[in-house]
Amino acid sequence: MNTENSWILKTVLLSPEGTKEKYAMNIFNGLTPTGTNWFVNYTDGYLYFTGTLQTYGSFSSILIGCSYYIYLGNVTFFRTGGAFMHTGEYIHSVCNDYSTNNNSITSRVGWTNSRVFWAAFKFYFDCMFYDLITLSV
Repeated sequence: MNTENSWILKTVLLSPEGTKEKYAMNIFNGLTPTGTNWFVNYTDGYLYFTGTLQTYGSFSSILIGCSYYIYLGNVTFFRTGGAFMHTGEYIHSVCNDYSTNNNSITSRVGWTNSRVFWAAFKFYFDCMFYDLITLSV
């Protein structure tokens, strides 16, 4: 496994409210957020993962889209799903310039550079937090 290309969000909050648990279970079962099989033109919604960016690699920032960068230790979000002009996103951040340069996490339906991700669950008092770990394969 190539840990240089790893993206970790610590203490992740999921959104949107009201659907996050259902959307998360669909994603973790290999489906779109709304529960259908993935397809290139999927635009029916997103699951957002917001947390603190970390890595097992040696880079200090990632391209999140449209020439914007986020640095390790800062809070950011990743999303999975699709919407108008942002279709079939296995994992992405912002904009629709879909570059894989500069440690971008982007992976889309039909691409050969698909990423895989795991979610670790931790319980603190009455709250559940998630850690999202994404690695290139």
